[in-house]
Amino acid sequence: MIRDAVMVGGWLAWIVFISVGTGASFQQLSFKMWGAVPFDLFTHFVSYALLTYLTAVWWARQRKSKFLRRHAMTGAVLFAALMGLGLEVAQIFIPGRYYAQADVIANAAGAVTGGLVFRGVVGNVYRF
Repeated sequence: MIRDAVMVGGWLAWIVFISVGTGASFQQLSFKMWGAVPFDLFTHFVSYALLTYLTAVWWARQRKSKFLRRHAMTGAVLFAALMGLGLEVAQIFIPGRYYAQADVIANAAGAVTGGLVFRGVVGNVYRF
């Protein structure tokens, strides 16, 4: 019961972070975190790390597919990284949006980091 509440809270936090961090008012801000990392790249990195971590936990906890449980981390990293690439490519066709290679790299780095956090924090709990 508590794990379910934590998962729901995690997904809600991810949705809020995505909504606020990628909103039009934040897109206009061009400040840099710690003087080096643009805020946009920081939100991409954190968003995809959270997405990967939450997806890996969700897949590891499901009971229908043994394959998905065993490969939750790898699958979640691939899912998030490919989703990030796909969303960036799709922006080519949307007026006012553009493809940014730096965003793809930040998405993939966040996905890998989320997978590593999953493996280090809860990976052994869900393996059998």
